[in-house]
Amino acid sequence: MRYRHDRGRVAVRWAVSAVMLVGAAGLGACGREGADEQVPGVSKDEISIGGSFPLTGPLAAAGAMSGGIETAFGAANAEGGIRGRQVRYRALDDAYDPSRTAANARRLVQRDKVFALLTGLGPGMTIRPFIEQQKTPHLNLSGLSDLSDTERFPSTRGWWPDAGAEAALVTRYALESDPEAKIGTLMLNNDLGVDMTAGIKKALGDRDDALVRETSFDATQLDVSSQINQLRSSGADVLITSATGATAIQALRYIDQIGWDAKVFLYSGSTSIKAILEKAGKSRVKGVYSALWLKDPSDPQWRDDEEVTRYREQVRRYGKGADADDLYVANGYVGGEATAAVLETMESPTQEGMFRAIDEFEPRRVPLLAPGVQLRSGENGRLIHQYQIVRFDGRSWRPVGEVVDSEREALE
Repeated sequence: MRYRHDRGRVAVRWAVSAVMLVGAAGLGACGREGADEQVPGVSKDEISIGGSFPLTGPLAAAGAMSGGIETAFGAANAEGGIRGRQVRYRALDDAYDPSRTAANARRLVQRDKVFALLTGLGPGMTIRPFIEQQKTPHLNLSGLSDLSDTERFPSTRGWWPDAGAEAALVTRYALESDPEAKIGTLMLNNDLGVDMTAGIKKALGDRDDALVRETSFDATQLDVSSQINQLRSSGADVLITSATGATAIQALRYIDQIGWDAKVFLYSGSTSIKAILEKAGKSRVKGVYSALWLKDPSDPQWRDDEEVTRYREQVRRYGKGADADDLYVANGYVGGEATAAVLETMESPTQEGMFRAIDEFEPRRVPLLAPGVQLRSGENGRLIHQYQIVRFDGRSWRPVGEVVDSEREALE
């Protein structure tokens, strides 16, 4: 992998650290001040990572992220591992149930003694107090804004960019494109919808009159035609929505059916050409916008892209049946690549070493990030901050303007 160019230099530091940590039981102090026990999940030859994802249940589609993570770690192991250590990754099913996520976390951290834990979406938020007690590095693959609160929960870090910052960014873009724009929102009645609405209002500032209508819907609600009719009647000519899956497909079809000529901004997690746009009808969704940070493997513009080609081969070898076209798989893959990059840059193989590596992470690319987008550390503990505003031309997502840093620009 291209980002492993400093393997020798960091390997020496890891070797020195390992010697310093070795005791009668193997590795000595775990990196927690005053502790005597072995570093959880780290041995001379192996580093253990746990995962809890909705492999079944109402959001099983998102569980495909784990297959992407498995692919990234499998490829890393085939290339010699992380500084000579093989990654042992084990994921458990939480079915998008917070109680099962909590049980999985206790099992993986306390019984299996994993070094770090990866979780997906909202249920991963509920285990943060437990994670703080254990001081286990925890990466949650979601964009919920509360994950940016690293003062209260320094052991948990978000992966996707802050959803509120994304909404602020697209709001600013909409107003820059048309200062007279009238904005309406269609938000899932959950934390994501709350975060995105807050980001919109923060970006509007004293232009709060530009937000002419807010609507919401429940997770079980597929038909949002009533909300769309309300938005159209309000005079809104810009729609910002967090709708995903079947609801997003239905909404896009209905907008085309009634001939509502609104500028639609889809949440970045709802932009898969294969899973969303093709099912809605490519001709119907031509002209919709979003803000992306990774390549969609199902986008035909990346058919011959070197990174995507290699990713597809790695999914075939290590993905255990994962669908390489699935944007969730690609998302998990980039999350796995980022985790590997952090592990490789640690000064020492300790939990404190991982936190420090995240907080001091220098800008770099990993495969499948969108052109111009890099990982870097930030004030909110995340490694992804950049977006490319894009517009769907009926076939592919096309860039509009330059890559924008949501942390540095959208929330100024």
